[in-house]
Amino acid sequence: MERKYQLGNLKRIEPTKDPILKWDCVFEGLQTSVEDDRNG
Repeated sequence: MERKYQLGNLKRIEPTKDPILKWDCVFEGLQTSVEDDRNG
């Protein structure tokens, strides 16, 4: 997956408070997406 999407190196994995998405993967490198704040 890393090679296909060019995500960079996995830096750390953090737990979330979301019951569906339980882990957040943090990668080194350029940011390729932004937070969705349309409902906030």
